[in-house]
Amino acid sequence: MGALVPALRDRPKVEPKYTGQPDDVPAQAEMLFRARRHLTITELLDFHRRQGGTLSRQAALESLFGNGWNLDGDEWNELYPSDAYTTGIHLWERHDRAQARAAAGDAQAAAQVARLIAAIKPVLFQDIQDIGPNQGWVPLELVAAWLSATYNRNYGPILLERHEALVRPIGPDGDKEPTIHPKTSSILGWINHDMASFKVEKPKKRDSMMSREEKKAEKLSLAQLRLAQEKAWTDEFVTWLTEDEERQEAVAAAYNRAARGRVVPTYTTEPLEIARWGANAPQLKPHQVAGARRVLHQRGGLVAFDVGVGKTYTALAIVALARQEGWARRPVILVPGSIVWKWHDDILCTLPDYRDRRHRQQTKAPHPRHPQGPDHERDGHPQRSARRSGSRSRPASSTSSSSATTRWAARR
Repeated sequence: MGALVPALRDRPKVEPKYTGQPDDVPAQAEMLFRARRHLTITELLDFHRRQGGTLSRQAALESLFGNGWNLDGDEWNELYPSDAYTTGIHLWERHDRAQARAAAGDAQAAAQVARLIAAIKPVLFQDIQDIGPNQGWVPLELVAAWLSATYNRNYGPILLERHEALVRPIGPDGDKEPTIHPKTSSILGWINHDMASFKVEKPKKRDSMMSREEKKAEKLSLAQLRLAQEKAWTDEFVTWLTEDEERQEAVAAAYNRAARGRVVPTYTTEPLEIARWGANAPQLKPHQVAGARRVLHQRGGLVAFDVGVGKTYTALAIVALARQEGWARRPVILVPGSIVWKWHDDILCTLPDYRDRRHRQQTKAPHPRHPQGPDHERDGHPQRSARRSGSRSRPASSTSSSSATTRWAARR
């Protein structure tokens, strides 16, 4: 088995270059966070000192808070800009940490709670459209209380627990087989998608000599009866909830926790300004622009468009802008050997003044369109390349004995 060369195997150590004012802490924090996607107060202050900054910890934090930065983490020492703090999948966890500190009198934490609530946009009970005892986000305590107060009233109260993805009843004293009403058992069958337990009153059986169409109609009739029964139970449950304000608040809180704690960041589709994009190159479509902006903003990511939707041009736009912004110098593109020349042509089309070098193990005869073989360099300007006398690239050594992967190192 082959191995990557050290230049590709070892992660490069890059010291961020800062060209702003020494005491501009927000600009320093922005640069560090965009490069790392993680930043602590200590890391920022160390960098601030190396740049000749003179602000104290308190003064630096006040400057950051005035520019919309936020604190987070178990130790309350992680820094996040507003756009990163109010998006993602962990907003309720951030809310709970900030809420705990706000309750102790932390004014900054209270301001962050307000920002998170504005981003989450929790709804009220009246705004929730689909409420039913069969919804997985509805607290089992409420479903058990409803059953205990209605169908199981004459059999005694019950509790509910989830066991291996199924909801099952238990008695108040922990009894695993409490006495329950047949309707309670049927409701639990509905919740668990157990049609053997979900029983409804069937229509009277007809003559056994039914045609296929008649049997199909009987099955359809049973399905319709089940749907009607589900609606009746759902209406009863919602009516029971509306009789008590605390029940409504509990349902709204559970729904918000389950469905409103994730905010996906959005990015503008305004055209990108790529200095070296070819004059005759295809113009990126709005979804490609938004995808490129997302990867560039996060300094990494995955472009997973469907086949034929434009992953290649989006990736090349990301490469070009990363070099243009200065946080990438010689990008390496890994592609299967079967599409090496397609990428070559796409680079020639979109970035005609880029030079690329292809490295590949020679396992087949040279491509008929490229008799020079897979290891040669192209300039992008045929006329200028033709004027070079005696210019020849050094052959690249193979880095794998069996890999069909091709790598490019694009450079100016």
